[in-house]
Amino acid sequence: SHVVLPGVGSFAEAMQRLRQRGFDAALEEHVQRRGKPFLGICLGMQVLAEFGEEGGTTPGLGWVSGTARRLVGDGVRLPHVGWNSVTRPSDSALFSGVPAQADFYFAHSYYVACEAASVTGWCDYGQAFCASLQQRHIFGTQFHPEKSQPYGLYILRNFLETAGKS
Repeated sequence: SHVVLPGVGSFAEAMQRLRQRGFDAALEEHVQRRGKPFLGICLGMQVLAEFGEEGGTTPGLGWVSGTARRLVGDGVRLPHVGWNSVTRPSDSALFSGVPAQADFYFAHSYYVACEAASVTGWCDYGQAFCASLQQRHIFGTQFHPEKSQPYGLYILRNFLETAGKS
């Protein structure tokens, strides 16, 4: 009924494996054609972009207009690992019941640079970056909800309960 694509690793290698195994076509069929709700987590969100720069410029799934780029900023350590707050510019069904400025767990060096209209949450780590996004029934989180304790469980529950209604 729902599709979740978690991910830890390299953009280029992830896309290569998705394509080699035919998962890109299966995702296209189930999510884009059949409209199944989708949640991409960390690298699973990054591969939604048109391109990724990690491992050389590589085409992504192209469901979100943008590019997965390396974080930059003075005095920041990469990978970005740890707890940071997510600021939400708008209401998103994904964050229902989650207090403003709640902390979530991050472990990444890349982020999706995309149109602000798609962004449902921002984080600041040396630079402001997209922490979550939504386009219709397609959701993404740069943070790991499965490691983000109670607020992460809200995210997962909200995805299961409300994503199909978006």
